Order: sequence, then structure tokens, then C-alpha cells
Amino acid sequence: MGGFMTGKERLFLFSILLITMLLLPLTLKAASEEEMVQQFLAKNDAVKKHTMVAPFFSFSYGKVDPAGYHNFTGETNKYVRMVNSTDATALASIHRITSFEGGLSLLVDRGLLSAAFDYWLTVGSSKKGDFEFYTDLTAGTHEDVEDFNLRSEIKVWGVYLDYQYFFHNPPVPYFGIRGLSARAGAGIGIMAPIGICGKGLLDS
Repeated sequence: MGGFMTGKERLFLFSILLITMLLLPLTLKAASEEEMVQQFLAKNDAVKKHTMVAPFFSFSYGKVDPAGYHNFTGETNKYVRMVNSTDATALASIHRITSFEGGLSLLVDRGLLSAAFDYWLTVGSSKKGDFEFYTDLTAGTHEDVEDFNLRSEIKVWGVYLDYQYFFHNPPVPYFGIRGLSARAGAGIGIMAPIGICGKGLLDS
């Protein structure tokens, strides 16, 4: 008789089996989801080791030497005078520019792909007042024009895309270049001047 289970023992064993059957799918599902998460994190870490997106932005202010614009203003000033003004010239040359540059760089394995823009603030001259416009410098023939807006201004914008391949010591994601490197690259872009320079010089 000792080999037979009592009713309470059978009920307890049945309860254990029932609970195990109910919890087993949940346990397996949780283990499977955790495994999937770990696989995703492992793949993500592998991608991070080789890929990085980095924004960049720069500001510059300094001297430039656009000889073409200097020649243009110098020639124009021979024929233009401001009336009752102590200014030596009507139009000024460009000596300083303010520019902004920004974009994104994508680092993949040993290559660096960059897309960016470049923008110059408007530079040049804009004067309003009474002018003498000379048609013949030798004879001194000129025309008087009052309350005239004389402008000669230019601004520049540009966009470009370039790719650089590192033969030696490529940048490390999130650390950058850590020593002497060797690279080669090529790019394409457009720089477009916008403004008044030459054509449409006298704009009232």
C-alpha cells in the first residue's frame, strides 16, 4: 500500500505538471527574445566598428585677393565720382570675406565620404548719393545724377561631394586619425557667384 499515492499527493503532482506546462512556452519565448536582442546588439556593434556619421561646421574670416574684382573696381572708379564726398573711390575692392562651411562625413571601413556646402556673406560696395559719371576722361565730359544707388556686390555659395580612401592608418570611428596617414580622393561640386559685378553695375 506504501507504493500508491494518496489523493493529495496526486493533486500536488498534477499541479506541478500543469504549472510547468504553462510556464515552459513563456520561458522558451523569453530565452528566444533575449537571444534575438543579443544578436541584434552584436550586429549593431559590428556596424559601429566600421561606420560613423559625423557632422562638421566651420567659420572663417580673412583676407582674399580676387584680382579680377580689384581690376574691375579700379577701372570703374576712373569714370565714377561722388559729389561732395571725401571718399577717394566710389567703389571699394574686396579685401576680407566671411564664409561658412558645413556638412556630413560618413566613415565606412577605409573610406570617408563627405557632402557639404560653402557660403560667403555678401561683400563689395553699396553707396547711395549724388554721382558724376564721366563719358570722356580727357575732355572731362560727365553727367550728374542725384540720389543714385551705386552697387557692386557679390556673394558665393557652393555644394560639393567628395570621397577619400585611406591607404595607411585610416580614421577610427569615434576617435579619428591617430597618426600619420596616406590617402587619395576625388570630388565634384559647384561654386556659384550671385550678385552685381559688371553687368547691371548701376542699379537705381
